[in-house]
Amino acid sequence: MHPEIQIHKAGNGEALINWYNNGANGQINWGSEGDFDDCVAIAGKYLDNPQGFCQLRHIDATGAPAGKAGSEIAKGGPGSGAQAGHPFEGNQWTKTGEGERTFTDENGNEYKIMADKGLLSDGKYGNDDRIGMEVRNKDGVIIGQAKAHYDWGDKNIAGPVVKIWHIQTDEKVRGQGIARKMVDAMRNQIKMMGDKPLILHGGFASQAGKNFAESLDPKYNRVMGFEDTVWRKPNKVFITKSTSNPDYTKLISVRKGGPGSGRHRESLGKIDPHVDSYDAMVPLVDKLGVAIEGEDFDRDSMEPEDSEQVAPELKQKVAENIAARMGDKWADRLATACPRFYLLEQGFIAGDFDVVPQVYFDHDSLYTFRSIGDEGFEAPYLLKESDADQAVENGTEVVHGDDPRIKQRLAELGASALVSLWAIGSNETTKNLAIQKAAAEEFGLKETAEWQGEDGDKVDDEYSKNGDLYRAFLRAQYDETQDYLAKNGITQVPLYRGMEFFEDEFNEITGAGGFPEIATRPLSSFSYDSIVAQKFADGTFSTQGSDYKGMVLSGVAPASRVFSCAETGLGCYSEREIVLLGGRDKWNYETVAE
Repeated sequence: MHPEIQIHKAGNGEALINWYNNGANGQINWGSEGDFDDCVAIAGKYLDNPQGFCQLRHIDATGAPAGKAGSEIAKGGPGSGAQAGHPFEGNQWTKTGEGERTFTDENGNEYKIMADKGLLSDGKYGNDDRIGMEVRNKDGVIIGQAKAHYDWGDKNIAGPVVKIWHIQTDEKVRGQGIARKMVDAMRNQIKMMGDKPLILHGGFASQAGKNFAESLDPKYNRVMGFEDTVWRKPNKVFITKSTSNPDYTKLISVRKGGPGSGRHRESLGKIDPHVDSYDAMVPLVDKLGVAIEGEDFDRDSMEPEDSEQVAPELKQKVAENIAARMGDKWADRLATACPRFYLLEQGFIAGDFDVVPQVYFDHDSLYTFRSIGDEGFEAPYLLKESDADQAVENGTEVVHGDDPRIKQRLAELGASALVSLWAIGSNETTKNLAIQKAAAEEFGLKETAEWQGEDGDKVDDEYSKNGDLYRAFLRAQYDETQDYLAKNGITQVPLYRGMEFFEDEFNEITGAGGFPEIATRPLSSFSYDSIVAQKFADGTFSTQGSDYKGMVLSGVAPASRVFSCAETGLGCYSEREIVLLGGRDKWNYETVAE
């Protein structure tokens, strides 16, 4: 492999930066005329934002930026990175409450950071790893917001990290460095035992957001999730408000995660919004709760008491049932859904990541089974011949690579990997969006709510590779769910969904009267527990800030609309989640005080 290609494919960011700084094997003569253009010509073949990257390399190599763009960087524009002596590094922050710090910049803008008090005091954080930020101008108007969470390490990264999932500033103040200051604030105010974190950026709202992240100092910032992250356009989707007076029908713009527009296939049935009281829902909640959680079900508890013990067991059972329903016909394809690095390390695939891999079950390869993860799955592990002999002497079972149990276990692991995608987010990756498309196709869901800003080309490419697998995977879950509900005599399922809206959007929905007609994604998350829904609506599970108002949607679905629950497929056991086949429906709602 050519050295230039090799250094870009290796995945070692520090080595790549050093390669450019040292002249890219003689291709760049830093300090001479055209050095910046030479860098862009090379980096443009591999990187999405070669200009920003090469500005940083120019600064590293020469001590100064290049040209006009460089002068903007020198003033603190994109590419300037974290600056020594920045006010966010000092003690200018004021403690305004437990888990709150504020700072006012030279323009009178107030920055507030909200996090577990341990993260703001060099101590050990508690049970909450969420971080929220908001910036208000002198008039008290929010002009910037950010959401993030704290973690200790990520993949091959050791030490503390802060993962930024959303950062946004008002269009009127863009170019004033506010987003950069928010990033600096999280680096210098969030600490763990005194250690400053590495900042990871992902889930961008636009290509400009990605460019911004790539322009930050790479010593302290990294852009994550190139292969899976969906570059979303500004979050605008629409619902139609139906009232008794057609003159008042209007489009209401709502934030990301809110409802969209669409109509499901009539044979699947409609949501009944008329069960408008908690007491009226109780018999349905109790029946479903007992079916899923057992006789000890307590509708007044925040979550099932046995969540930590049962959830891992359910994951394994669900994966085994899905793989069994899909059968041997799909076993090889299900195996391809296992993590690629695992399949490579264990000798099951050859390593072409641009196509659906061929899985090989080689008789001459020897394997044993070892437990992985919290679920207790036993996965095939490749053995050297000497290790295989030792394993046999120790009484450990060793099998050939074409043993039927190998294929069966890989199919189960693949099913588990696909189910686990739901925990990342129902629309957060290209694979998730391809699965949503597969659901619409498989179940005939017409005009369902669109995910605004999805990269259609990426989704179509993923669907062309694996759409048939996803459809079979979804059909197996739906059939499993329908059999499960029928077995337990459940024909109706109570549903609650907590949502937050900007105040003007909230008032539009609540002010027209009647039941709002709202459409949902092909696969949409609900709960049979009103307490859980309230937590999503009242800000408990959110860092959105005070400008949002919450409501809980409720209604009763026919069993035919239920795609899955934690017992049968997608669904979080601790949140008592029900995944609904989406479509346009009228819903009852209740406002929630935050």
